[in-house]
Amino acid sequence: MIKVLVLAKSIDGGTGTYALDLLKLKDFFDKKFQIRIYALERPSYRSRFPRKDVFFLRNKKFYPESYLLLFSNLKNFFEEILLVKEKIKSYNPDVILGIDIHANLLIQINKLLFFGKLKTVLTTHIDLAKTVSDKSTPFIKCVLKNFVRFFYRSADCLVFVSRGLAKEFSRDFGIKKKVVVIYNGIEISTKIRPKRSNPKTPVILTLARLVEQKDHASLIKAFAFLQNEIKSSSLWILSDGPERKKLLRLAEKLGLKGKVRFWGWVKDTSPYFRKSSLFVLSSKREGFGYALVEAMSYGLPTVSTDTPFGPSEILDKGKYGILVPVGSPLAIKNAMLRILSDPSIYRSYSRKSLDRASYFSLEKMLGEYQKLIISVGRR
Repeated sequence: MIKVLVLAKSIDGGTGTYALDLLKLKDFFDKKFQIRIYALERPSYRSRFPRKDVFFLRNKKFYPESYLLLFSNLKNFFEEILLVKEKIKSYNPDVILGIDIHANLLIQINKLLFFGKLKTVLTTHIDLAKTVSDKSTPFIKCVLKNFVRFFYRSADCLVFVSRGLAKEFSRDFGIKKKVVVIYNGIEISTKIRPKRSNPKTPVILTLARLVEQKDHASLIKAFAFLQNEIKSSSLWILSDGPERKKLLRLAEKLGLKGKVRFWGWVKDTSPYFRKSSLFVLSSKREGFGYALVEAMSYGLPTVSTDTPFGPSEILDKGKYGILVPVGSPLAIKNAMLRILSDPSIYRSYSRKSLDRASYFSLEKMLGEYQKLIISVGRR
């Protein structure tokens, strides 16, 4: 039995889905694993999770969206070092796995100060350099960059969710150690069939937290352009976040009231995928693109912004879906129109979506993590 402690900042969003999927290791592999998740803050939106395996150190919405050098932030971080130390000491894991920069730094600081022999796996799901740059001042960016360069070196393994992300990280932070790429996975249903034709009243779907990174504004503007071509179309936005009010105002300003529907956080996304016609991901930056793969597993044709990492690998440079420039509403509109206005193109991308989604199975992902964790635990 290998005891694994997973540390995450939050279980909201795609990284939350990833963390909860790791709990399935014990079911997939004859209970060889005992896994416990500690999240630094309670989720703001996700309510369904196995409460006996998931624990929280802070209240929800505890952390600001930006990295600022404030006394309160420094105080909170030092408190967290001790909180994490306490959890490591009481649980006594064989391996501890961190999710993204905040959790990863807490883990490595604890390893350096208190647990020299602790086996650590640090996973990265975001464009770290770009995220730090967008959310902090130049001084904080410099500090964090040096922290990452120093503390990540002593990890037993660095895992990235895309090849491009791994390559860029090594270049940006000057870390030359060997890294591992493991794509995120989803449960694949064998009952889903390709969609036969484009509907007369198409529903365009997106699923992403309502935050600046996901750039829903560009999608809403693109949908406004599409209304001039396909008036019967509608846009469904799943999830929630701090940008909600701003996006509601934008939709109303563009005359889209009643055409754009904000569903908020939903417990079961499958009915929405089944009823939709097309999936669009409009992000400014991604590490992978969980929702994109999930949409493809339902046979939805897809349009995605060509962020530096993630979607391009999922769609194999545009072979399995249409890639468009980041921040271009007109390009998004043209891609949506191309798929929705031609039945043969629509059916082709539906088949391609199903074919490609099978490559990103949850079983494959968990199999790779099983081998990795066992290998690290035995070193």
